[in-house]
Amino acid sequence: MTAITKTKSLKTWTTTAVTTAVCAVIGALATPTAFAEEKNIGKHSQAEIRSACNAAGGQLLGVSDLGSYGCEVASKGTMILCNKDQDCTGYTPARTKSDRKKVLANLNLGVKTAAK
Repeated sequence: MTAITKTKSLKTWTTTAVTTAVCAVIGALATPTAFAEEKNIGKHSQAEIRSACNAAGGQLLGVSDLGSYGCEVASKGTMILCNKDQDCTGYTPARTKSDRKKVLANLNLGVKTAAK
């Protein structure tokens, strides 16, 4: 190998390594916040979630074919998903401690216990 070939090879390797590192950093920063903690927040109707979501400035997630529904308040980092039986779960971002009271307070909802 000549000195010129070694220099080109080193430049190519360095460029590849730097590009890979930059892409990894950008990918990590661009990844949306993952929801890490989930808490059962009781039963809430679609109308109740819709009203609370609108009042909190959230985004309704719609109703799925299976009857589930929810709301995300991105500015507060919370999300609520409910199943067709109205059993709801609150989620908080991975970067913060999950706090059921915070999730409910953000949507001005109270905890409701399931009927037995």
